[in-house]
Amino acid sequence: MHSYKSVVLVAPFIATMIVTTLAMAQTPPAGYVSPNRENMTRSLMLKPSQLSQGSGPSFDELDVNHDKFISRSEVPKSLTALRAHFAEYDRDGDHRLTPQEYMTYSANQVEILTQ
Repeated sequence: MHSYKSVVLVAPFIATMIVTTLAMAQTPPAGYVSPNRENMTRSLMLKPSQLSQGSGPSFDELDVNHDKFISRSEVPKSLTALRAHFAEYDRDGDHRLTPQEYMTYSANQVEILTQ
């Protein structure tokens, strides 16, 4: 009988410890930002006309035919990095950039310039 009371008294404590441990294992450390979290947040807050590479052209400026995509033919020759790496930024492989894909390029260019 004595051991039964001990188990009953300790069981809630053990359950709490297990739940706490599992919750901590799934919670990223303080200050952690997943690689795409910032980009995803920015893409939800910005309009295509606001997506640019600092002083470079905005998404809307490059989207010459206003189809809400940037094709490689719409990229001016002066944007050599974008032209050279167009396929890398075209994540879905449809041969055109979405506003989010262009934002990824823009963010990478800002990062390169600030290093």
